[in-house]
Amino acid sequence: MHFGQLAAVVGLLGLAPLGSSMNADAAPAKARAAGCTAAFKPADGEPLSFRRRGSRCEGLYAKLVGVPSTLRIIGFHVGRLADTKFGVLVPKVAVRILAPPQIIGVGVLRLRALATDPTVFYAMDTSEIPNSGTYEWSSEVLSAKRVDLAANQLALVACTTDCDGRTSTFYPVTMTQPGGRSGPATIIIASAKRILRLDWKLRDEKGRILASGSLRGPFSPGIPIPLTVDGKGFGNARLELVGTAPDGSPSFLLARLMWPS
Repeated sequence: MHFGQLAAVVGLLGLAPLGSSMNADAAPAKARAAGCTAAFKPADGEPLSFRRRGSRCEGLYAKLVGVPSTLRIIGFHVGRLADTKFGVLVPKVAVRILAPPQIIGVGVLRLRALATDPTVFYAMDTSEIPNSGTYEWSSEVLSAKRVDLAANQLALVACTTDCDGRTSTFYPVTMTQPGGRSGPATIIIASAKRILRLDWKLRDEKGRILASGSLRGPFSPGIPIPLTVDGKGFGNARLELVGTAPDGSPSFLLARLMWPS
C-alpha cells in the first residue's frame, strides 16, 4: 500500500484540508474563441468535431490536452444508467446535478459527459447550467452512426474549475432521460497507463476513513474503472486513489467529492 506516500504529496499538490474555506498541443484557437474548454482537441476534418453547439460544446475530439495526472475522475453518478440507445425515441438527454442550490446556476460548475467506449472519443462540456440544476441537450450527435452510444456508455460528472482533480470538487449527477434504475453512486476512474491494482480510501473532513477497498486489474490505459460506493450521507469527503503499475511504481490522485444526503 502506498497511502503513506500519498499523504506526503498532499502538500506538494497544494490540497487544502477539506474543512478549509499530457503535455500536448494547444487546442485550436477556433475552439477557444467559441468558448469551449481547451481540454479536448477537436478531431480534424470531422463533421461531428468537438465544437460549440448552442449552450454546450460537444462532439468528437482527437485527444485530451493538459491531463494533469495518470489517474483522473471522469464520472460520478447516482443510480444505474439505462442501456437505451439515443435516437428518434430518445431525442434528448436530461441530467440533474445533485449539488446545493447556492452552487448551481452561479457559473462555478461544469457538467461533462464522456464516452466510456474506448473507441469513441465523444465529449460534452458546459458551464451554462440552469438554476433548476437540470440540463438537457439534443441527442443528435450521440445517435449519429459515427458515435451511436447508449445511456450507460456515458460517464457523467459535475465539477468545479476544470475537472482536473487537483483543485476541483466533484458532484454527482443522475440521468432523468432516458431514465434508469435506482442504485448507489458510481465513480468512474480512468488511467493513462496500465495498472495492476487500484487502492482507494474515502475520508471525512476530520480524516476518518469512511470506506476503503482495492480493485484488482489489470486495467488497460483509457479503459474506465467503475467504483461503486453506497456513500449516502458521506457529505464532503476526500477520495484517495493509488494505482500500482506492473513495475510497482504508484500513481496518485486526491479529489474532493460531495455526496448526496
